[in-house]
Amino acid sequence: MAMDRMEILGMMGSFRPVVETIPVPEMGDGKELQVRGLTVAEYDAVGRYTSELSNGKAGVAAYGWRALTIAKGVCDADGKRLFTDADANGLSALPSAVATRLVDAIERLSAGTKAEREELAKN
Repeated sequence: MAMDRMEILGMMGSFRPVVETIPVPEMGDGKELQVRGLTVAEYDAVGRYTSELSNGKAGVAAYGWRALTIAKGVCDADGKRLFTDADANGLSALPSAVATRLVDAIERLSAGTKAEREELAKN
């Protein structure tokens, strides 16, 4: 059954995201993190950040888009974010293999593709 405008808008904020557990043995035996897909606003914010960084906009922090994606996508079992955007700077110290594994899962759950991610990295 097709939904109308009010029904769709009434659902905003009530979505329960799909949460996936990702093993991170680099952080210790049996260690895992949970990730979720990003909302449209979060996904767009990563794109804006990447664009601003590549254009040398003043006031843009020097961490990368992967760290920001991880800050937005790592969550608890209910899909609630564990980190704030301000934590992205600290998360940029993660091993690249861990970051890639997490970002790949977040992108997949966000319905993003590697090609889209590569395009974001170019901007």
